[in-house]
Amino acid sequence: MRVFYSPVVVITLFLFCSTFAQAQDTRALNELAAEQLKNGEVEAAIDSFRKILALTPNDAAANYNLGMSYYALGQYDRAVPALRNAIKSKPDMVDAYVYLGNSLDNLKYFDQALAAYAKALAVDPRNAEAFYEIGVANEKQKEYKAAADAYQRSYDIDPVKFTGNRSLARCYYNIGEFAQAISAYKRAIETEPKNHSNHLYLAYSYAKTGQLNLAVVSYNNTLSIEPNNVYAIKGLGEAYLEQKDLVRAKKQYALLTPLNKDLADKLMAKITALSPKRP
Repeated sequence: MRVFYSPVVVITLFLFCSTFAQAQDTRALNELAAEQLKNGEVEAAIDSFRKILALTPNDAAANYNLGMSYYALGQYDRAVPALRNAIKSKPDMVDAYVYLGNSLDNLKYFDQALAAYAKALAVDPRNAEAFYEIGVANEKQKEYKAAADAYQRSYDIDPVKFTGNRSLARCYYNIGEFAQAISAYKRAIETEPKNHSNHLYLAYSYAKTGQLNLAVVSYNNTLSIEPNNVYAIKGLGEAYLEQKDLVRAKKQYALLTPLNKDLADKLMAKITALSPKRP
């Protein structure tokens, strides 16, 4: 998730307008901002939202759209106060909490980001995006168990829109839950079939669970995408060794030697250790 969509300009008669003329001005500025965003003129739209807020400072929609426009430009320090102002005027604005959390996360204020996501979930306990973002924040801090739990909740709520299978798989792999990693990597491959890393770590996961035939298939899939991937070549050699196939293991050593001698030497050390001793 964490895909930015152009801020949605809410065009309506705002309750904070004290005069009909002010309402007309606000409507015209909203329409102008909508057109500016449509044309990709985000900075111009920011100026329009600021003009709206000069007329109606507590306008939740204008504050939200201002914050989202700053977010689109990567100006997270400016997005934060605008989104907080939106929440102040409309405390049940779930998206404002989520993007406030995203902004704080990008500024590396992880605890504050997690608090914002928690508030989003207090309003909407089944908000898949909030759970996803909790996963992102925790993964950045290498809190892989918490990240995996959050990503999994996001997937369980909305598996169709979930875009974090690779992240979920990576977290499961890092905490040694290889069976769960396999399931997530397989889903990741369905959407990213040419990502060699997905195939490589699926192979590692199969190897960790003793499914050597499937590991061999996945290593070969990795090499079909990236033929000189040294980790796949080494992993394939080790899988053959586990299967007591020294001939194929030695072939992988021969392929690996010109690419990475250190890894090749480590593979050969394992081959030598498992080779029959001559009298």
